[in-house]
Amino acid sequence: MDAAMANLRHLYALCAVARFGSTAAAARAVHLSQPAVTQAVAAPERQSPARLFGGTAEGMEPTQGGGQCVECGGDILGGIPAAAAA
Repeated sequence: MDAAMANLRHLYALCAVARFGSTAAAARAVHLSQPAVTQAVAAPERQSPARLFGGTAEGMEPTQGGGQCVECGGDILGGIPAAAAA
């Protein structure tokens, strides 16, 4: 994963899509446009040989690799308040 891709906006977007199941709902939740969320999800997929999300009848769902990215991203985002307070 390249440093230019791994920024907080991408992490927020990835985690939000996993949580809400669609780019539109994730965009509303993180106060970004839907195209910005789509681009944030597509950027790491271009860097990776694996897809991070798959489509289902209910929306988008993380693949196994995507789930691991979301889990790591959540850990990073969860640690930001403590790091900022230090």
